[in-house]
Amino acid sequence: MGLLNETNLKSLIEKVPHNALVTTKWLEEQGFSRQLLSKYTKNNWLKKLTNGVFVKIGDEPSINGAIYALQEQLKSSIHIGGITASSFRRGYAAIWENVGRIIRGEKPVNVVNGL
Repeated sequence: MGLLNETNLKSLIEKVPHNALVTTKWLEEQGFSRQLLSKYTKNNWLKKLTNGVFVKIGDEPSINGAIYALQEQLKSSIHIGGITASSFRRGYAAIWENVGRIIRGEKPVNVVNGL
């Protein structure tokens, strides 16, 4: 791996919290090309979760990591509160579905009544 690639990878590891999702949009803003992201994926330094979303190898995606990506990388004003916070008691499936919708630019659904 070249010096620039090593510097980029070290920078990525330092900037992204443990278990946080990493969006392609943010990575490109940080100077990572799609070709470099492909190389990182092939060399098992990043794991592609879905289109536009990665996690560092060895990390497990978490709700807090997803909220971090939405707030800090995508500059979304999303926060956990009210009905969504209470849904944590029922499980994470609905929240993960909404995180995916937001990352894809879709409107989230209400986790209680499906609106």
